[in-house]
Amino acid sequence: MKKDDYTRIDKVRKLFPVTGKSLYLNHAAVSPYSKKVSKALKDFIDARTFSENVDLYPSIVEKIEEARSNLASLTGADPDCIALVKNTTEALNILVRSLSLKRNDRILLFEREFPANIYPFLNMERKGIKVDFVPERENRFFLEDVEKSIQPGTRLLSVSHVEFLTGFKHNLIALGELCHKKGVVFCVDTIQSAGAVPIDVEEMKIDCIACGGHKWLMGPMGTGFLFVRKGLLPKLDPVFAGWLGVKDAWNFFDYHLTFLPSARRFEGATQNFLGFHGLCASTKLLLEVGFPLISESILTITHRLMEGLAERGLRIITPRNDDERAGIVTFAIQDAQKIFEHLKAHKVFIALREGFLRVAPHFYNTEEEVDLFLKRLDCAMRGI
Repeated sequence: MKKDDYTRIDKVRKLFPVTGKSLYLNHAAVSPYSKKVSKALKDFIDARTFSENVDLYPSIVEKIEEARSNLASLTGADPDCIALVKNTTEALNILVRSLSLKRNDRILLFEREFPANIYPFLNMERKGIKVDFVPERENRFFLEDVEKSIQPGTRLLSVSHVEFLTGFKHNLIALGELCHKKGVVFCVDTIQSAGAVPIDVEEMKIDCIACGGHKWLMGPMGTGFLFVRKGLLPKLDPVFAGWLGVKDAWNFFDYHLTFLPSARRFEGATQNFLGFHGLCASTKLLLEVGFPLISESILTITHRLMEGLAERGLRIITPRNDDERAGIVTFAIQDAQKIFEHLKAHKVFIALREGFLRVAPHFYNTEEEVDLFLKRLDCAMRGI
């Protein structure tokens, strides 16, 4: 990165108080709030507490629409194609239930995915839907294996952009082309990529995105979004109906169940307005910092981390190729549980997943913090 880029990041870094309290490298689990997010939440609470009239609905709607617009900008989408939801799981359930799948239709998933991207689809087996899995090889997935796994009855392919355990980043352009050619709905779980790497739903031919807001998007828990391509929206049959998801919602006694033409049809009614005030602030900050600076910073930091782990003879699970990774670096180490507890006791926060250690720095972390992590890892290994 250029010197000016480091200066920009250093300024933003001051917005994260966690940097003065611990070595936090666990954004694949949950991100800390920036001061901007904390202020947005506090302002909302204060307004609901101390205003003469606490019915702030008009201003709330403005902020909700700003959050929707921010999410659209981060994914190259039309805001009308964005539904605000609680989490990835809710988004995937809305999608799969609205697709009007028939008995013996097939859904294609990937081995060793996070359960949020599995259970909504396995639940469809009770309705006679078949679920198939693309095999994992060498901690990766290969396009030829995906193509072999698509069958005549395959209606939907759902994949995590970045795998939560290995950190492998799928080539969404290639997958999108394949799904488009095969007539398969292409759904992507972006919870481990949105906010960390650029996403363009048009270039990648993505039909649907499901994403929670509390990881790389750096917003509150209980916030997320569902993207549905405009051409697919009319083909989805909403399972749930709510008063704010229909036309002329404020004409209370005109009971015409006519769903909105936009993705707002899936929102239904009152939302987590407090949470989305926070998500609005976090996504605004990401847009202000901008891509490719965010992704370049993350790749620079994780490259230094991987070099340090390799120098110590540790087996790195995450692919080393920049095109195949994002912000997650997972590695194998003896006595992983004890190492993890030792680091935690010394205010170094990473994750222990399936017997591996997973490190996930965001753009505001620094190479100096990586060096400090490696030193504390050395101390932990000596102390075991």
